[in-house]
Amino acid sequence: MKNIFQNRNSDFIRLVIFILVVFSCEAIIMAFMPRLFQLPLWGLIFLDSSLLVILLLPGFYYFLYRPMNRRLQERERVLEALREQEKKYRLMMEAMHDPVYICSADYRILYMNPAMIKRTGRDAVGESCHWVIHQQGEICSWCVNHKIHKGKYAEYEVMSPADGRFYNVAQCPIFYLDGRIDKMVILRDMTRYKQIEEKLRSARDELEKHVDTRTSMLKETNINLSREINNHEVTEKALQRSEKQLRGLSRQLITSQEEERRLIAVELHDGIGQTLSAIKFKVEMGLKEMKRKDPHECIELQAPVVSMVQGAVEEVRRISKNLRPPILDDLGIVATISWFCREFMKIYENVRVEKEILLKEETVPGELKISIFRVLQEALNNVVKHSEADLVRVVLKKDEQWIVLLIEDNGSGFDVEVALGSRDPGAGMGLAGMKERTTLSGGSFEIDSAPGKGVRIRASFPSS
Repeated sequence: MKNIFQNRNSDFIRLVIFILVVFSCEAIIMAFMPRLFQLPLWGLIFLDSSLLVILLLPGFYYFLYRPMNRRLQERERVLEALREQEKKYRLMMEAMHDPVYICSADYRILYMNPAMIKRTGRDAVGESCHWVIHQQGEICSWCVNHKIHKGKYAEYEVMSPADGRFYNVAQCPIFYLDGRIDKMVILRDMTRYKQIEEKLRSARDELEKHVDTRTSMLKETNINLSREINNHEVTEKALQRSEKQLRGLSRQLITSQEEERRLIAVELHDGIGQTLSAIKFKVEMGLKEMKRKDPHECIELQAPVVSMVQGAVEEVRRISKNLRPPILDDLGIVATISWFCREFMKIYENVRVEKEILLKEETVPGELKISIFRVLQEALNNVVKHSEADLVRVVLKKDEQWIVLLIEDNGSGFDVEVALGSRDPGAGMGLAGMKERTTLSGGSFEIDSAPGKGVRIRASFPSS
């Protein structure tokens, strides 16, 4: 409609411009015509009128008649489309099996489909909805007509007192171009579904009662059977249980002792061995420096050895207290790894450690922190003792349901099968300890290396 008015205004402006041009041309022609031809007054009047008619007729045709005819045709097409839409929606309404009616803001029924007419028994268009539907002389107290005419939607279930059936009532607004809002109500009969629901509920209750009865019978049968067995074999069962319990307790005692010894051996290797290796390295470096520098200067370089020895003493004390690093309890695994890498680079200045921690402290379970730290500690200890690497990369991250510790170096590498299969008791003990720690924590341990290719260790721990 807006485009139609815009086209109408533009056509009118063109027509006005054309008329002005025509009158201007006519005035110019009539101004020069008497100078060229000597005509009487009536001739000039006839000529002037003829010119106006000749010049104005095409303009009226193109700027007045054609636009009006085009708008009339367009209007007819719009009206025809509206009539088709109205016919289609009316057919849809009439084909619905659910009763449907439309009422205005003053509670007057404007339309009823055949299903609604059949339900009420008459076509009650024009009557009040509260009287036709609910036989109420006044507006129903539960009516949401005001809500619908504010553009909102309402839906609820109700049982009709007229026929005792259950209905799902859906009420929605109908918006008109003039701003008017009417209410459309659709009544869907839910009685059959309610009946099926009630039958299902009754069947479920009956089944539960039957199951309870059978369960009680089975319990009673089991009790009687157990009593009969106990009366005949109580002495034999008691002796067998006692013997089995004694054997189990003996196995548990031996297993616990061996496990404790194994853990102490692993902790001594991972903790004291690491510290003594650092002291050995520092002393060797100091002895080499004493040959090239003033011994007094070298004494200052050896000062950290005292703290290392003190650290070894503290390590022994710590092992005696359940072999758990206190820094893990105080700072957590993230801070402990950062601290350990810094201390490692201070001791071994020729080795650079690049760390990358891609998780938060709270994502690491407390029972895994000691295992992660020990694996890292043993791996860096192996770098110093065997790898001859000058760069180590440490990554701690979370990969889906796993906590992953990656340790890579650019050292000399080794043959993994040879190291793990060696008959030397000391060879491969660190690798075996790391693998065992990871496996006991429910994770997996992978090591990839070859001579001259460096070492890559991946320890994966379950995050929950």
